[in-house]
Amino acid sequence: MDASVELISPRFVRLRLRRPPHFSWSPGQTAYLIMPGVSTIPFEAHPFTIASVDTGPDEPQGDIMPITKEGTFGQSEPYWKDLVFFINVRSGFTKNLCDAAKKGGKVKVFVDGPYGKPPDLTDYDTSVLIAGGSGVSFTLPLLLDSIK
Repeated sequence: MDASVELISPRFVRLRLRRPPHFSWSPGQTAYLIMPGVSTIPFEAHPFTIASVDTGPDEPQGDIMPITKEGTFGQSEPYWKDLVFFINVRSGFTKNLCDAAKKGGKVKVFVDGPYGKPPDLTDYDTSVLIAGGSGVSFTLPLLLDSIK
C-alpha cells in the first residue's frame, strides 16, 4: 500500500496509510512494517506501535469528534480510517525513512499484524498514562479508547 511520510521534527517521522478493510486492531498493538523502497535489505521488517484508534470501517464510536489530517475537527478525512505510526529516527532503516520524508511523497508499505495484547483499561476508575517521545504512540490510543 502507499503511505505518506511526514517529517514532524528532525528526529521524528509520522507514517500514515489507509486502513485496509480487513485490518482491525486494539489500542497499544504493534504491526511489522516492510518498506522495500526504504530498506537496504529485502523484506526487512520492523515493529512499530499503531498510534491511531480503530473504531470501525465507517463511523467513529461515541461522541468524539475526529481529528482530521488538517488538524481541525469534523472536516476532511478522519484519522480513524488511517493507520498512523510515530517513528523515532535513529540510524539505518529509520534514517532512510527520515530521508524519504524529507523528499516528501509516498512510500510502499507491507503491513503484518497486529501483534500484542495491550492492557484493558475499561475495568479501572482511574488510569495514569505516562509517556515520553515515541512512547506517545502507545499511550495515546489507550487514552482515546478509554474516553470513547
